[in-house]
Amino acid sequence: GLYVIGVTADNKGVKKTKSIKIAVRTEGEISLFDSNAYLADAGGGKDSVWCWPRSIDTSFKRSETGSLKVMPHSQDGTWPKIVFNRNGYELWNMTDYDYISMWVYNPSSSPIEGFAMIISDEDFNKEKTVYNTVTIPSGVWTEIKTTKEHIAAYASGLDLSKITIAFGNCAAGYENRTTFYIDDVKFGKN
Repeated sequence: GLYVIGVTADNKGVKKTKSIKIAVRTEGEISLFDSNAYLADAGGGKDSVWCWPRSIDTSFKRSETGSLKVMPHSQDGTWPKIVFNRNGYELWNMTDYDYISMWVYNPSSSPIEGFAMIISDEDFNKEKTVYNTVTIPSGVWTEIKTTKEHIAAYASGLDLSKITIAFGNCAAGYENRTTFYIDDVKFGKN
């Protein structure tokens, strides 16, 4: 959760107060996108960030205090992806978990098609990449979940102690370019 620590000092009747916000992560948490401090958790290459500008939106959320708002350009960026990272480090260890989960919201009146949670090695080698492709219906938060079993079935040589987790469009026909929201990206256990 998000915490605020405040310190007040008094020097001969003159009081000064300073505070700082601290985001404490739970076990298995990749990102909850609760505050602007979490924006760096949604990385990607220069083209990905340019074609899909993103921000933390604290007025719209699935739970807690915020979500990642992604605003695709109306014509550019058919293939960009969001690569989840922490402190610029994109590799995650999934060995102690059973699945990866994230929630996506589509505010438009039509579905968003051809998007996927992408699990791969750090170089996105074709034989070590798994796509969990989904259609995101309109007006509801939709959970996307990828299990260890699914990964093993499609990329048996992938080292689960060093995976890259991404979300992006993987279809040539990217019709619905609406703004969408991502929240609560986590590892989980059954």
